[in-house]
Amino acid sequence: SQPPPAPVPATRAASMSLSMQMNCRAAPTPAILLLLLTHAHDTSALRLAVRPKLWLLDRDGCINADVGSPGVVRREDLHLIPGSAGAITRLRLFAPVAVVTNQSARGKGLLSAAGLDEIHERLRHLIASAARGGLASEDGSRWDGLYVCEDALPSSRKKPAAGMLLEALHDFTCEPSEAVMVGDSWSDVVAARRAGCVPVLLATGHGQALAAALRRQGTRLPASLTAAALSEERVLAEWLGGRGEAEAALVREALCGGPVSVYETLAQAADALLAQARELPSSQQRRGETAARGLAAPTLRRATPPAMSATASSPPRPPAPRRCDAADAVEVREMAEKDIPAVAALLTDAFAAPGYSALQRAI
Repeated sequence: SQPPPAPVPATRAASMSLSMQMNCRAAPTPAILLLLLTHAHDTSALRLAVRPKLWLLDRDGCINADVGSPGVVRREDLHLIPGSAGAITRLRLFAPVAVVTNQSARGKGLLSAAGLDEIHERLRHLIASAARGGLASEDGSRWDGLYVCEDALPSSRKKPAAGMLLEALHDFTCEPSEAVMVGDSWSDVVAARRAGCVPVLLATGHGQALAAALRRQGTRLPASLTAAALSEERVLAEWLGGRGEAEAALVREALCGGPVSVYETLAQAADALLAQARELPSSQQRRGETAARGLAAPTLRRATPPAMSATASSPPRPPAPRRCDAADAVEVREMAEKDIPAVAALLTDAFAAPGYSALQRAI
């Protein structure tokens, strides 16, 4: 007689359950979210595949200290995170830097337009002077683009939506895969996923609680969060216990797209990313090498912001995706029952489509 089959290891069974629940996009639960988090190596957590052409940085909790809700509304509350000014300077020596920030205090009437401008001018001064050892400077040691969403309610521009990131990609003529988005919250990571950019999470600002849980587990930063089973769940359970449903959903969406790297600070992330980036060929060089081998160069999809005015001198843009309707909703539900990969492929483009909200509700 044949011996009885060996029992499925708990970690394998958990991974199988995780895969099925993630594919079905079921409502997140603490037990499932625990399996989404694991540490990799204590060396470089992220391996870039393409030489970056644009750095996208969150503001509060990434460049300057996060002061909590409703955010920085006075110049006196603005304080740089140590090392962030030098990190921006180093990043700008390699590629442009654009700041992408939600400032809902404006939409709530807690901050005037003039007050927000004063805060950003103060931030420019702090970055420039800190980068020069305390000396004031007008040499532009700040950033190359600033994208601000003042909406109090969710919108196509407000992170985790990809609107501002797509605008930056368009303005800097950058492919999504050639941009790195660095922030301290899961809304930054999800915005990067939806725009097709490389996400990086920091242990400053909103990332402090997760980083503390990882350290208590014995994980050194930088580390990588992946959709895999954990060897130790208790410590991260404490962290997840304090997360609301909205943040839990963002964690789940972010990790469904692949690993997310976590760094201590913007300074640590900048040094690690730059060390890798310098070793990578540019996309133009890669296409040239491909052509030299007699192969067709791959065509990368150019991200187009959802709504921008065109001028006579603007190059022709691809047609906007058609709006999703009720028939699309039925099709998505039928596909979800039969072919999960097809749904994933559909969502890749649908996240940036004008009908994204309707499609999301349908799913």
